[in-house]
Amino acid sequence: MYPSLSGEPKHLYVATTGSDVTGDGSQANPYRTIQHAVDQVPKILVNTWIIHVADGVYRERVNIYGIRSSTPHYLEIKGNLNTPANCRVTGADVDPTPVRAYAFIANFSSVIRIRGFYMDYCQILSVLTLISLHPAGNLPS
Repeated sequence: MYPSLSGEPKHLYVATTGSDVTGDGSQANPYRTIQHAVDQVPKILVNTWIIHVADGVYRERVNIYGIRSSTPHYLEIKGNLNTPANCRVTGADVDPTPVRAYAFIANFSSVIRIRGFYMDYCQILSVLTLISLHPAGNLPS
């Protein structure tokens, strides 16, 4: 998917039932991982991009690197805003021992919103503003 100059928001979809191989990021044919959806977003935003993440457990670390915009556009990664516990990014598999240091890592990116997730067994860095992010400590939104 490539941005147009229309400025209209672009939407990508992720679900635990999706596929990073055969999915196209549409609502009917979502990607499997948040990372794969992030990798489809251009580095220079001329549109707002919204990644809609369906309820489920996502065992991954999402690296967001170098996404910028000189306009009011941004990248939003959006889970379940009403019930963040239903959209979980976790560092744990069956064993509660942490296996991932961070769930979301953003480097050299200045236009990112992350909302509607419950995170556990992951550390949170305060290098960017996180909106409506609910770690295991249950921070208010």
